[in-house]
Amino acid sequence: MALREVYRFNHIRFVIAKDNDSFYKIAHDFNIELEDILEYNDLSKSDKLVYGQKIYIEKKRRRALEPYHVVQKNETLKSISQLHGIRLSSLCKKNRLKADDKLKIGDVLYLRQKKNLPEIIIYYIIYITQY
Repeated sequence: MALREVYRFNHIRFVIAKDNDSFYKIAHDFNIELEDILEYNDLSKSDKLVYGQKIYIEKKRRRALEPYHVVQKNETLKSISQLHGIRLSSLCKKNRLKADDKLKIGDVLYLRQKKNLPEIIIYYIIYITQY
């Protein structure tokens, strides 16, 4: 068994994929079922491992350490969930989104609590209470 550096973020252990790594090899190195590795990282058997990819070896959390995330260029819900160590399903639920929804640069995603009412409703409530 090759020695491998283990990191921790959001109280979850993860490794960084090396050259010639595979999901199977990582699972084997940590005595974890392949299906568990895929589940922990919101992946399917058809996904390809990329050098430098963050691979969680424990189940991700329902909440991140940070309260929110501002979407940057080329980010997806999946990449943001990996970045913050939050389950993709939790990220989607908190922000009332589906896993395949497209994001726009500058979108704000909530990582610790559910998104409040849509802004248009908030503005309407403020408007009607003033008159």
